[in-house]
Amino acid sequence: MAIEINYQADIRHQTISSYTKQWATDFGDIATELSDSKFHLYSAGPNPPTVGVKYAIQSNSPQSKAAIVMESKGMHAAMVFEVNEIKKSTGTTLIEGKNENLQFGKYLIPIPDADLEDPQFHQLQLKQTQLKLSGINISDDIDTSIFEIVFAMLTDNINRNDIDLGVYNLLRGNIDPMMKTLEAQGIDVNTPLKDIVIARQFDVSSEMPVIDTVGVTEANEILLIA
Repeated sequence: MAIEINYQADIRHQTISSYTKQWATDFGDIATELSDSKFHLYSAGPNPPTVGVKYAIQSNSPQSKAAIVMESKGMHAAMVFEVNEIKKSTGTTLIEGKNENLQFGKYLIPIPDADLEDPQFHQLQLKQTQLKLSGINISDDIDTSIFEIVFAMLTDNINRNDIDLGVYNLLRGNIDPMMKTLEAQGIDVNTPLKDIVIARQFDVSSEMPVIDTVGVTEANEILLIA
């Protein structure tokens, strides 16, 4: 799948690096603040034999808002679940998810027509996607990063500096490893979005992306395997 970059008009003069740096500043450090209820983390999948995974995370800081939706093909996550006997495949072959992307914004909202009194993991989407990076090779990074973050919190070992995963560091306020990951895949992170050949401005009339139902992973299941 070819790499695609989509952005909103109001950030067209920003670079991927400058936008992501401001987003990470607003988001904060999930490992130090998740236990204080400053974040909401929702996940869906894997649901063998199809193992796509989606995470939706929002910062609830009163000073600023930041949210992210991440889609992984889920093969790494599914293997970890199987090893820990949390979710077993019903067949001999796992089918990887179709999507692999990062979506940045400010707020998560329930998908229209969902039960607003009890929103579930798979019923959320970004209110407005400000920046979307699609077709990037990021699945294993996403899966491993989430496990490492939960493990760091469970073991009270949040000061590790030996993890160079892009998503792990991004969710902890450090964008450098993620920028290196994107650059390694040929993405220019220092040119204004409006000048990047493969970047396209979102159509204002286009529908907001949604998080499809792919099965729900409860938070305590993640904790069990970390």
